[in-house]
Amino acid sequence: MEFVSYSVNDGIAHIKMNRPEKLNTLSTELIHDFHTALDLACSDQTVRVIILSGNGSSFCAGGDLETIKKLKNQEEAYYWLDNATALTAKLRSISKLVIAAVHGHASGAGFSLALASDFIIAERDAKFTISFSKVGLIPDLGLFQLLLERIPVNLLKEWIVFGTVLSSELLYQKGVINRMAEKSAVDDAFLFSQNIIKGSPLSQKYSKKILNQLLGEKVRNSLAVESMHQLLLLQSEDFQEGIQAFIEKRPPIFKGK
Repeated sequence: MEFVSYSVNDGIAHIKMNRPEKLNTLSTELIHDFHTALDLACSDQTVRVIILSGNGSSFCAGGDLETIKKLKNQEEAYYWLDNATALTAKLRSISKLVIAAVHGHASGAGFSLALASDFIIAERDAKFTISFSKVGLIPDLGLFQLLLERIPVNLLKEWIVFGTVLSSELLYQKGVINRMAEKSAVDDAFLFSQNIIKGSPLSQKYSKKILNQLLGEKVRNSLAVESMHQLLLLQSEDFQEGIQAFIEKRPPIFKGK
Protein backbone atom coordinates (compact mmCIF):
# COMPACT_ATOMS: atom_id res chain seq x y z
CA MET A 1 0.00 0.00 0.00
CA GLU A 2 1.41 3.37 -1.05
CA PHE A 3 -0.95 5.83 0.61
CA VAL A 4 -1.55 4.06 3.93
CA SER A 5 0.97 2.34 6.19
CA TYR A 6 -0.15 -0.65 8.24
CA SER A 7 1.49 -2.38 11.18
CA VAL A 8 0.45 -4.67 14.04
CA ASN A 9 2.11 -4.88 17.44
CA ASP A 10 0.83 -6.70 20.54
CA GLY A 11 -2.79 -6.76 19.40
CA ILE A 12 -2.83 -3.16 18.19
CA ALA A 13 -3.13 -2.36 14.49
CA HIS A 14 -1.89 1.06 13.41
CA ILE A 15 -3.31 2.52 10.19
CA LYS A 16 -1.53 5.70 9.17
CA MET A 17 -2.72 7.80 6.23
CA ASN A 18 0.30 8.64 4.11
CA ARG A 19 -0.14 11.66 1.83
CA PRO A 20 1.68 14.15 4.05
CA GLU A 21 2.35 16.59 1.22
CA LYS A 22 -1.45 16.85 0.71
CA LEU A 23 -2.31 16.79 4.44
CA ASN A 24 -3.62 13.23 3.95
CA THR A 25 -6.64 14.39 1.96
CA LEU A 26 -8.82 11.57 0.66
CA SER A 27 -7.81 10.77 -2.90
CA THR A 28 -9.26 7.75 -4.70
CA GLU A 29 -6.02 5.86 -4.06
CA LEU A 30 -5.85 6.68 -0.34
CA ILE A 31 -9.47 5.60 0.14
CA HIS A 32 -8.69 2.28 -1.58
CA ASP A 33 -5.64 1.67 0.61
CA PHE A 34 -7.59 2.66 3.73
CA HIS A 35 -10.22 0.01 2.94
CA THR A 36 -7.47 -2.57 2.37
CA ALA A 37 -5.85 -1.79 5.72
CA LEU A 38 -9.17 -1.97 7.57
CA ASP A 39 -9.92 -5.33 5.95
CA LEU A 40 -6.52 -6.63 7.06
CA ALA A 41 -7.16 -5.53 10.63
CA CYS A 42 -10.67 -7.02 10.62
CA SER A 43 -9.44 -10.40 9.41
CA ASP A 44 -6.55 -10.59 11.90
CA GLN A 45 -7.77 -12.46 14.98
CA THR A 46 -4.85 -11.13 17.03
CA VAL A 47 -5.93 -7.50 16.57
CA ARG A 48 -8.04 -6.04 19.40
CA VAL A 49 -7.68 -2.32 18.73
CA ILE A 50 -7.13 -0.18 15.64
CA ILE A 51 -5.43 3.22 15.83
CA LEU A 52 -5.97 5.70 13.00
CA SER A 53 -3.50 8.53 12.45
CA GLY A 54 -1.96 10.68 9.75
CA ASN A 55 1.62 11.08 8.58
CA GLY A 56 3.12 14.57 8.50
CA SER A 57 1.58 17.72 9.94
CA SER A 58 -2.10 16.69 10.02
CA PHE A 59 -4.52 13.83 10.65
CA CYS A 60 -6.64 14.37 7.51
CA ALA A 61 -7.68 17.64 5.87
CA GLY A 62 -10.81 16.16 4.25
CA GLY A 63 -11.60 15.18 0.69
CA ASP A 64 -8.94 15.80 -1.92
CA LEU A 65 -10.21 18.83 -3.85
CA GLU A 66 -7.97 18.06 -6.83
CA THR A 67 -9.57 14.62 -7.11
CA ILE A 68 -13.09 16.00 -6.64
CA LYS A 69 -12.59 18.77 -9.20
CA LYS A 70 -11.58 16.20 -11.83
CA LEU A 71 -14.77 14.15 -11.44
CA LYS A 72 -16.27 14.35 -14.93
CA ASN A 73 -19.87 13.32 -14.29
CA GLN A 74 -22.33 12.14 -11.67
CA GLU A 75 -21.28 8.51 -12.12
CA GLU A 76 -17.65 9.29 -11.23
CA ALA A 77 -18.80 11.50 -8.34
CA TYR A 78 -21.01 8.70 -7.03
CA TYR A 79 -18.15 6.17 -7.22
CA TRP A 80 -15.76 8.42 -5.27
CA LEU A 81 -18.35 9.44 -2.66
CA ASP A 82 -19.68 5.90 -2.22
CA ASN A 83 -16.20 4.52 -1.52
CA ALA A 84 -15.42 7.36 0.89
CA THR A 85 -18.75 6.98 2.69
CA ALA A 86 -18.14 3.23 3.02
CA LEU A 87 -15.18 4.03 5.30
CA THR A 88 -17.57 5.45 7.89
CA ALA A 89 -19.88 2.46 7.58
CA LYS A 90 -16.95 0.06 7.97
CA LEU A 91 -15.49 1.86 10.99
CA ARG A 92 -18.89 1.69 12.70
CA SER A 93 -19.59 -1.94 11.87
CA ILE A 94 -16.29 -3.69 12.60
CA SER A 95 -16.00 -5.51 15.92
CA LYS A 96 -12.57 -4.07 16.79
CA LEU A 97 -12.44 -0.88 18.82
CA VAL A 98 -11.08 2.08 16.84
CA ILE A 99 -9.17 5.08 18.19
CA ALA A 100 -8.58 8.21 16.11
CA ALA A 101 -5.30 9.84 17.15
CA VAL A 102 -5.63 13.39 15.86
CA HIS A 103 -2.97 16.03 15.40
CA GLY A 104 -2.83 19.10 13.18
CA HIS A 105 -6.05 19.39 11.20
CA ALA A 106 -9.08 17.09 11.02
CA SER A 107 -11.20 18.90 8.46
CA GLY A 108 -14.42 17.93 6.70
CA ALA A 109 -14.31 14.23 5.87
CA GLY A 110 -11.26 13.92 8.15
CA PHE A 111 -13.42 15.07 11.05
CA SER A 112 -16.07 12.54 9.98
CA LEU A 113 -13.55 9.68 10.07
CA ALA A 114 -12.50 10.67 13.57
CA LEU A 115 -16.15 10.80 14.68
CA ALA A 116 -16.82 7.38 13.12
CA SER A 117 -14.15 5.92 15.41
CA ASP A 118 -15.06 4.68 18.88
CA PHE A 119 -12.71 7.06 20.66
CA ILE A 120 -10.92 10.30 19.76
CA ILE A 121 -7.63 11.33 21.33
CA ALA A 122 -6.46 14.71 20.06
CA GLU A 123 -3.41 16.82 20.70
CA ARG A 124 -4.19 20.04 22.52
CA ASP A 125 -3.40 22.24 19.51
CA ALA A 126 -5.34 20.11 16.99
CA LYS A 127 -8.06 21.86 14.97
CA PHE A 128 -11.35 20.40 13.75
CA THR A 129 -13.18 22.13 10.90
CA ILE A 130 -16.57 21.77 9.22
CA SER A 131 -15.76 23.97 6.23
CA PHE A 132 -18.00 22.44 3.53
CA SER A 133 -20.16 25.57 3.19
CA LYS A 134 -17.13 27.57 2.07
CA VAL A 135 -16.91 25.51 -1.12
CA GLY A 136 -20.64 25.10 -1.67
CA LEU A 137 -20.98 21.59 -0.23
CA ILE A 138 -22.54 19.95 2.84
CA PRO A 139 -20.98 17.71 5.49
CA ASP A 140 -20.72 14.07 4.45
CA LEU A 141 -19.40 10.68 5.56
CA GLY A 142 -22.05 10.70 8.29
CA LEU A 143 -20.96 13.90 10.01
CA PHE A 144 -24.53 15.17 10.58
CA GLN A 145 -25.62 12.19 12.66
CA LEU A 146 -22.21 11.49 14.19
CA LEU A 147 -22.19 14.97 15.72
CA LEU A 148 -25.90 14.92 16.56
CA GLU A 149 -25.08 11.97 18.83
CA ARG A 150 -22.84 14.30 20.80
CA ILE A 151 -24.07 17.93 20.67
CA PRO A 152 -27.34 19.94 20.48
CA VAL A 153 -28.74 20.52 16.99
CA ASN A 154 -28.64 24.34 17.28
CA LEU A 155 -24.91 24.23 17.97
CA LEU A 156 -24.34 21.86 15.05
CA LYS A 157 -26.25 24.19 12.73
CA GLU A 158 -24.03 27.09 13.78
CA TRP A 159 -20.83 25.12 13.22
CA ILE A 160 -21.99 23.99 9.77
CA VAL A 161 -23.30 27.36 8.56
CA PHE A 162 -20.20 29.28 9.61
CA GLY A 163 -17.60 26.61 8.87
CA THR A 164 -16.29 27.02 12.40
CA VAL A 165 -12.76 26.02 13.36
CA LEU A 166 -13.08 24.04 16.59
CA SER A 167 -10.34 23.57 19.17
CA SER A 168 -9.58 20.31 20.96
CA GLU A 169 -10.33 22.02 24.26
CA LEU A 170 -13.83 23.06 23.15
CA LEU A 171 -14.63 19.59 21.79
CA TYR A 172 -13.32 17.98 24.97
CA GLN A 173 -15.60 20.23 27.04
CA LYS A 174 -18.56 19.28 24.81
CA GLY A 175 -17.80 15.57 25.17
CA VAL A 176 -16.95 15.09 21.48
CA ILE A 177 -13.41 13.86 22.12
CA ASN A 178 -12.29 11.50 24.89
CA ARG A 179 -8.82 12.72 25.74
CA MET A 180 -6.46 15.62 25.04
CA ALA A 181 -2.82 14.69 24.55
CA GLU A 182 -0.22 17.13 25.79
CA LYS A 183 2.40 15.68 23.44
CA SER A 184 1.75 12.81 21.03
CA ALA A 185 -1.83 11.68 20.35
CA VAL A 186 -0.46 8.45 18.86
CA ASP A 187 1.58 7.66 21.97
CA ASP A 188 -1.45 8.31 24.17
CA ALA A 189 -3.59 6.17 21.86
CA PHE A 190 -1.22 3.23 22.34
CA LEU A 191 -1.43 3.62 26.13
CA PHE A 192 -5.23 3.83 25.86
CA SER A 193 -5.19 0.68 23.70
CA GLN A 194 -3.12 -1.24 26.22
CA ASN A 195 -5.78 -0.56 28.86
CA ILE A 196 -8.50 -1.74 26.47
CA ILE A 197 -6.64 -5.00 25.83
CA LYS A 198 -6.68 -5.76 29.57
CA GLY A 199 -10.47 -6.01 29.39
CA SER A 200 -12.79 -8.75 28.14
CA PRO A 201 -12.74 -9.00 24.33
CA LEU A 202 -16.23 -10.50 24.12
CA SER A 203 -17.74 -7.89 26.43
CA GLN A 204 -16.15 -5.09 24.40
CA LYS A 205 -17.20 -6.63 21.09
CA TYR A 206 -20.84 -7.03 22.05
CA SER A 207 -21.02 -3.66 23.80
CA LYS A 208 -19.91 -1.93 20.60
CA LYS A 209 -22.29 -4.06 18.56
CA ILE A 210 -25.29 -3.21 20.74
CA LEU A 211 -24.55 0.52 20.87
CA ASN A 212 -24.03 0.72 17.12
CA GLN A 213 -27.21 -1.26 16.47
CA LEU A 214 -29.17 1.19 18.62
CA LEU A 215 -27.70 4.13 16.71
CA GLY A 216 -27.04 2.42 13.39
CA GLU A 217 -30.25 3.16 11.49
CA LYS A 218 -29.85 6.89 12.03
CA VAL A 219 -26.24 6.80 10.79
CA ARG A 220 -27.21 4.77 7.71
CA ASN A 221 -29.98 7.25 6.94
CA SER A 222 -27.55 10.13 7.41
CA LEU A 223 -25.06 8.58 4.99
CA ALA A 224 -27.75 8.04 2.35
CA VAL A 225 -29.35 11.50 2.63
CA GLU A 226 -25.99 13.29 2.74
CA SER A 227 -24.74 11.46 -0.35
CA MET A 228 -27.92 12.17 -2.32
CA HIS A 229 -27.65 15.92 -1.73
CA GLN A 230 -23.86 16.02 -2.02
CA LEU A 231 -24.04 14.50 -5.51
CA LEU A 232 -26.33 17.35 -6.57
CA LEU A 233 -24.03 19.96 -5.07
CA LEU A 234 -20.94 18.47 -6.73
CA GLN A 235 -22.58 19.29 -10.09
CA SER A 236 -23.53 22.86 -9.09
CA GLU A 237 -22.07 26.15 -10.29
CA ASP A 238 -21.62 27.19 -6.66
CA PHE A 239 -19.28 24.26 -6.05
CA GLN A 240 -17.16 25.16 -9.08
CA GLU A 241 -17.00 28.74 -7.81
CA GLY A 242 -16.11 27.55 -4.31
CA ILE A 243 -13.24 25.44 -5.62
CA GLN A 244 -11.95 28.23 -7.86
CA ALA A 245 -12.12 30.74 -5.00
CA PHE A 246 -10.23 28.32 -2.75
CA ILE A 247 -7.49 27.92 -5.37
CA GLU A 248 -7.29 31.69 -5.91
CA LYS A 249 -7.42 32.36 -2.15
CA ARG A 250 -10.37 34.77 -2.38
CA PRO A 251 -13.91 34.83 -0.94
CA PRO A 252 -16.37 32.86 -3.11
CA ILE A 253 -19.28 34.59 -4.83
CA PHE A 254 -22.17 32.14 -4.65
CA LYS A 255 -25.29 32.50 -6.82
CA GLY A 256 -27.41 29.65 -5.53
CA LYS A 257 -27.10 27.72 -8.80
